[in-house]
Amino acid sequence: MNIICLSQDNVLIKKIVALYGPDNLKSYADYRLMEQNDLQKCDVMVVDLKDCLLPKSDTFTSPIMTLAEIPTFQEAVVVLQCGAKGYGNRHMRGSNLRQAIESVQAGQIWLPPSVITKLVAQ
Repeated sequence: MNIICLSQDNVLIKKIVALYGPDNLKSYADYRLMEQNDLQKCDVMVVDLKDCLLPKSDTFTSPIMTLAEIPTFQEAVVVLQCGAKGYGNRHMRGSNLRQAIESVQAGQIWLPPSVITKLVAQ
C-alpha cells in the first residue's frame, strides 16, 4: 500500500513507517509540496489536522484519513463534508491506526465510536 502522510510530526510519521515500512510512505509538510508522481501512486492519504489543512477533494482521488489532536463531533462533520473518509485521534494505537487506514483505503468510513453514536442519534 502506498501512503502519503501530510504531517510535520515525526512521531506520527515513524508510527506509520513502523506499520507499513519506509518504502510505502511519502511524507510532506503540506499538500502543495506533493510530487504529482507520488500522488498518482497513492492508495490512501493521511492528513494530520494539527499541522496541515485538508486538501480539496477535487485535487486527487485517493481516500483521506484525517487525524486530530482532540477529535470533536463538529470537526468530524466538517471533514466528512469536505470528502474525507476517516477521522480519528492522532495519538491512537498503531493497531487502531492500521485498521483506520486500511478501512478508508477499502472504501469504508472510519470514525471514533463517540462520533458514530452522535451521528446516529441525530
